[in-house]
Amino acid sequence: MTRNVDVSGAWQIKQENGFLVDLVLHQNEDGVLDGTATHSGERVRSTSVDGTARGEKVELVIQWNNNTRGRYTSEDHLVGGHFTGPDQGILKGKALDEVNPHVTTNWESLRSFSRVN
Repeated sequence: MTRNVDVSGAWQIKQENGFLVDLVLHQNEDGVLDGTATHSGERVRSTSVDGTARGEKVELVIQWNNNTRGRYTSEDHLVGGHFTGPDQGILKGKALDEVNPHVTTNWESLRSFSRVN
C-alpha cells in the first residue's frame, strides 16, 4: 500500500484572491477524501467535497451552493512554510472554478502536515 499524506480533520485553505476556505475532511486508507467546506463567513457551503491524497499530492473538487465548482490541485510535494519542521510541510497549489475556468487563483494550507516517508 502506498503511503499518503493524512489531510483528514479540520483545516483551512487561504486563497490568493482573498477567500478563506474552511474544510473538514475524512480520508480512507486508500487516500480517498470527502467532507464539507464553507467560505465567506459560512454563507457559501459545499454540496459535495471529493478528492484524493496520493503521496504528498492532494486534489479536491468542491461543489458550492452558489453554482460554482472549485478544483484544488496541490503541488506534488509538501513545501516548507510557516512553522514547519524538517518532516513537515504545507500544501500549495492552484485552484480554478470548473464552471468559469477563467477564474483561477493560487492557494496554500494554513496547517502543516507530516511528510510521507
